[in-house]
Amino acid sequence: HIDGIQLSAISGGCSTILALAMGIDLYQILLLGLHMKQWVLKEGLYLNSVDKLVDKTAELFAELGMTEQDCEQLAARRQCFIGVTQCFPPRHCCLGVPGGIRELARLVTCSMSVLPFFRTPGEFRGKYYLDGGFSAVWSVPEEQPWSEVTRITCVPSWCTWLPPSMASAHIQPSKFM
Repeated sequence: HIDGIQLSAISGGCSTILALAMGIDLYQILLLGLHMKQWVLKEGLYLNSVDKLVDKTAELFAELGMTEQDCEQLAARRQCFIGVTQCFPPRHCCLGVPGGIRELARLVTCSMSVLPFFRTPGEFRGKYYLDGGFSAVWSVPEEQPWSEVTRITCVPSWCTWLPPSMASAHIQPSKFM
């Protein structure tokens, strides 16, 4: 795993930063994504239960070999952050990962909650959140100096020059894929 570097992500990128920080094989992360896709196709594309996906995500994390102790250690290192869009008041939040598998699954699910694919926004620690991509192109912890951030995104530069990001990424495609 990667030491001495902070990682943050939004939506689908969350599994990759967890892999990098926890030393999980990226092939296993690919399989996790395919299992999640299979679950969504079985449950139906629209109006899914956030709580059911939290259960499934926690189950898949455990199948990867992730333990409560792993989550506690990662949270204590303050190495990983997940971007979400807070519903009330609306704003972008970059939250440190919590110290438990179920809470981590809940935060990751919040970061990819998009209506009408889910019936409700995700809920984490008493607040409602939607996909972090609604409020930011990348998610950076508030205390992180901007000059020390390497920004990577899947959207072209013309998307990142608009608020709230108003900057270019170091790595990004020239057009939408």
